[in-house]
Amino acid sequence: MTFISNKHKFIFIEIQKTGTTSIDHNLLWSNSIKNINDEHYSERHKTASYIKSVLKDDWFNYTSFAVLRNPWQRYVSWLVWMEKILETKTKEDKAWITFNKLFNENNYSHKNILKTIINKTGRTQSEFVCDDIDIIVNELLRFENLQHDYNRLCSKLNIEKTTLKQLNASKPYDYRDFYNQELIDIVYEKEKKIIDMMGYTYD
Repeated sequence: MTFISNKHKFIFIEIQKTGTTSIDHNLLWSNSIKNINDEHYSERHKTASYIKSVLKDDWFNYTSFAVLRNPWQRYVSWLVWMEKILETKTKEDKAWITFNKLFNENNYSHKNILKTIINKTGRTQSEFVCDDIDIIVNELLRFENLQHDYNRLCSKLNIEKTTLKQLNASKPYDYRDFYNQELIDIVYEKEKKIIDMMGYTYD
C-alpha cells in the first residue's frame, strides 16, 4: 500500500524494487507507525500525482518521500526476484505461473527476459515522483545510500532512526552480466529523465 501517516504527516511513494519492503517494515514495526487504510490509495505503488489528486490541498500538509535507484540495477533486480519466486514458490502460486510463462516464452535467456521486463514493466521512476513537468515529492532518497538518507529523513520527520533490515534479498550478482549495448540503450531512453536528474550511469 502507499504508506501514509496522519500522525507524523508523511507520505511514502513506493516505487517497486527500491527497498520499499524494508522501509515499510521499519515504519510499522521498529517505529510502530500506523499506516492509514483508505479505498482511494490502499494499493501499493501509487504515483505521487495520483495521491496528490486524492488529497488535493491537504497534500501540502505532508512530507512526501520516495527512494530512487539506478535504473540499470533496478530492472535486473526485477529479473533476479522473479527467478527467486520460481525457485521458492509452488507451481500453483499465481506469481510462479506468470513468471514461468515469461521465462519459457523467452527461452530462459536472461537478456531476452530483461528486454521484456524493461519494455513491459509499467511506470518509469520519474512518473512516480513527477507531475507532467516537475518533481512534486519533497525528499528523494537514493537506494545506493539508503541507510544514510533514511536516517536523515527520520530526523526531519522526528521519528526514531533504526537500522533497516534487508528483506527479500537475493543471491549476489553483477547486474552488468545481464546487459548488452542494446539493453543499455533501451534503459537510458526509457529512464532518461531520472538518469539525467540524478546523475546515474551504467557503470
